[in-house]
Amino acid sequence: MGHATSVLNAFTAVLLLPGDIACDAIGVAKADNRDLVRMLINSFAWAFIGALAVAVLI
Repeated sequence: MGHATSVLNAFTAVLLLPGDIACDAIGVAKADNRDLVRMLINSFAWAFIGALAVAVLI
């Protein structure tokens, strides 16, 4: 179970990376609802990446 957990943690870190980078860049701390800002940024980033992937594949 330990190996599966580490793989899942690595996958989660990759998915949250755009939001973490943006929050660090604008200085949003945990007390400032960092999770909400990270969710917004990640939604935009992954939607953009998905749209680019679809555009390239079509």
